[in-house]
Amino acid sequence: MASFRVNLPPRSLVGLYSRLVRRELGLPPSRFHSLINTGRRDGLFARSLAVAVGQTFAVGGSVRGEFAAALRDRLERYQIDAPPFDSPLADVLNHSISLCEIVARQELQVTDDTIAVGTLRISDPVVASATQGEIQSLELYPRERFAADAFQFPLWVAAPAPRWWREYPEPADHWVAPMGRLGEPIWSSTEQLSVEDMTFLLNFGLDRIDSNPQLIQPWTESVSNLVAAASRPHANIRKLVDCCRVDP
Repeated sequence: MASFRVNLPPRSLVGLYSRLVRRELGLPPSRFHSLINTGRRDGLFARSLAVAVGQTFAVGGSVRGEFAAALRDRLERYQIDAPPFDSPLADVLNHSISLCEIVARQELQVTDDTIAVGTLRISDPVVASATQGEIQSLELYPRERFAADAFQFPLWVAAPAPRWWREYPEPADHWVAPMGRLGEPIWSSTEQLSVEDMTFLLNFGLDRIDSNPQLIQPWTESVSNLVAAASRPHANIRKLVDCCRVDP
């Protein structure tokens, strides 16, 4: 277990967490615990969504704090379901939760004050080594905001990607972009979408995606219309979802 003391402005800190969580998306499920039925019990899709949220926030984009708070609560539910002896999964989920918590505290985005986050603990030595280099770079230039293309840079710069990352048939973080396209209309909504309806949409979607990832694409094509409909006065989100024809 590696430990690092980190003290950075909010957006830089969220950018750091985003790259850390992206790397951890490649950790083999066997490092955590087995799949139960067809659902992913390690919160893979929620963690991918957290990365997408973090990347948007880090480059100066607008993310509703209520959405980040709802996603944080969702990730905490996976943590509760994890076996108590499974500390690697707890660490990985903690990083996603911390990312969402910073974004949820929206007042931090309008100040230049640095914040001390205490100790960042990383179980995997290869992930820890890669993250350590980024911490040192960010602390040298803490005021520099992430550029829009910063998250396209390779995750493994100083050393080759570890074997467990290379063995995936496609990039281990390949769900980040699809989950971002799915979640962005909700987290960036300026319409009168209530916190309750936002939370319902988030959990409704993740409940089903955990069991059937093929729903991501059809839902992406309809989520903007669903958000607009849910924002109307007196809209009943559950009836709207019941009428949605993209869930086979």
